[in-house]
Amino acid sequence: MMEELVTLHSEFVQLYGRTAEAELPPWLENVPLQEGQAGGKRGGEHWHRLYSTADIRACMGRVHGLRYEEIANINGFLKIKPSSSGFGIGSCNWVIKGTHRSLTYISTSILSPNHATPLDLLALGSCEVLLLSNVEAPNPLLEESAEVKKEGAISIPGNRTLDSKVVQTASSETQQVTEGATVQKQTNQRHSASPASSLSPAPVGSAAGNSGSTQKPSSSMLVPVTSEKLIKTTSDEQEVPKQSSSLTVDATIKAVCRSGVEAVGAGGSVLFPVSFYGSFLEIIEEMSTQLRSAGIEVPMYYVSPVAEEVLAYVNTVPEWLCPARQEKLYAGEALFGHVEAVQEKRLHHFSALHNLDLLRCWQEPCVVFATHWSLRVGSALQLLQRWRNNPLCLLILTEPNVDANLLLEPFEPYAIQVLHQPILSSLTSREVTSIIQTLKPRLSLVPESFKGLESSSRQGSVPGGEVLCYKSWQLYKVPRFQYDLEVEMSADLALQIQLKQIKSGKVAAARLSADLHVKDGRWSLDLPSPSSYCGGSLRSLPRHQIRWGKVDVDSLLTAFKERQMYDVYVTERTMQDDQSPQDKRSNNEIIIEITSPSAAKIEISSTRINVHANEPGLRRLIVEVLKSALNVL
Repeated sequence: MMEELVTLHSEFVQLYGRTAEAELPPWLENVPLQEGQAGGKRGGEHWHRLYSTADIRACMGRVHGLRYEEIANINGFLKIKPSSSGFGIGSCNWVIKGTHRSLTYISTSILSPNHATPLDLLALGSCEVLLLSNVEAPNPLLEESAEVKKEGAISIPGNRTLDSKVVQTASSETQQVTEGATVQKQTNQRHSASPASSLSPAPVGSAAGNSGSTQKPSSSMLVPVTSEKLIKTTSDEQEVPKQSSSLTVDATIKAVCRSGVEAVGAGGSVLFPVSFYGSFLEIIEEMSTQLRSAGIEVPMYYVSPVAEEVLAYVNTVPEWLCPARQEKLYAGEALFGHVEAVQEKRLHHFSALHNLDLLRCWQEPCVVFATHWSLRVGSALQLLQRWRNNPLCLLILTEPNVDANLLLEPFEPYAIQVLHQPILSSLTSREVTSIIQTLKPRLSLVPESFKGLESSSRQGSVPGGEVLCYKSWQLYKVPRFQYDLEVEMSADLALQIQLKQIKSGKVAAARLSADLHVKDGRWSLDLPSPSSYCGGSLRSLPRHQIRWGKVDVDSLLTAFKERQMYDVYVTERTMQDDQSPQDKRSNNEIIIEITSPSAAKIEISSTRINVHANEPGLRRLIVEVLKSALNVL
């Protein structure tokens, strides 16, 4: 993918030349950019230069590839394991385990069945911290699809206002509403053959609209409907009943391919801007199947600098595919339908549009899968420039998490039909809740836009610990969960230990000198090696006495009186004000002041004893009294 982008950028510079560093394209001047986005402030100085082929090779030289469920050991402290995410090739979830902490990262994942290996929750196991990204935020459009405002304008949040006179419903009695697009079944043909009769927007000035209109085409032909309802802008102003808010990957692919077949049948060409994901292979397969079923013989082209490499590579890595497609490999069949389409010469793949072989076999109408999905570089840009004023042609956008209006901004005015149907690539709120209930993490981190899960967890409906919503580019402190550290001890070292009973015989302790080792995340103690000591002998290490126990103030006062120290005063002081009442009682500090034979002060707390005395003889005497009140280890 990275090498492809570098190649596409080189072709763009060759065709269109370079732009001044501080100069923005005219169409971008009126586009609001948010902080944190690329070039979040105006001016070319905030944009980054594209990486080069040398940068890619230097980067990939440091990359170590792993298979699913293969564990990578990092210096004995970290164990990293990838697991299938259900999305596509190159996509996976990660389990990172330290010596006594664990993190599970769920990236772009899909629970619905598709061509990829299903999401494996059991492989993720129990985790301490669960980090989720690419979570589908609750959409207010699911409750209200659009507001019909004054003079028939339809306001769709996140998109520009569309003119209700332009958004026309087709002559159909049945409509299937999907998230992000409208796919209509034509059950009653009332108009003449028209490219807009079975797709969402009829272009202004096209055969389905007013052929005599002088109004120029605009982006109003884009219908990014993202709700469960569709506003029906006919005279009766009725609403289509609610349908499912989203479709599975397979259903979405069937829907967009059905729209493409209808456009081809009407005499137009279809453009699919694609990226290197497994979904576009399914689109090629489904498109070929539907064209054959409809009896339509038109060529399909896949144009990309890495087209040949991609089509060959996906048939050599069956690990990332679902069991049904893996069985095809064992049966000697092709993993995807594009192999058969290439053999039957219904699918042709080329590295660029100016390829001589492509020019020889080029026919229209046709179906083209071209890069890049951003519509800024690559063959997709050139083909859209060619077909943008043709109302018979259809542009199908399937890339998720993109602003279709922004993609089409440089091409206004245009007459090409646009179908924006993102293919599912995120987890829904219900799926996220199910994952948290299954993994039961101590802490779950979800994107900030997903507020619903955080509130539901406070009400106890999401068992599995605390839920924290995070924002991009912000640092968060993850609480540390206390665990007992397990250390293995060698048998030779254990035989040399001499235990001493403390705390009324319930606890035993002993002094210990050993070497501490860490390997593969496991801690161990062994007999000290001779090099561990100065001079190579255990006797060279000084053995300080370790004293323990609770100081009895009454016993101390008695010991002071026996040593002719009578002017002794005892006070008690609270250590910290922000502690709980129990901690205050246990951490109170006792102050003992001695005025005769000379001034001295003793501070006694639960963890330390401080002796302040100007006279050295008195200081040594006080230390002897304190030692007599404590136990020796």
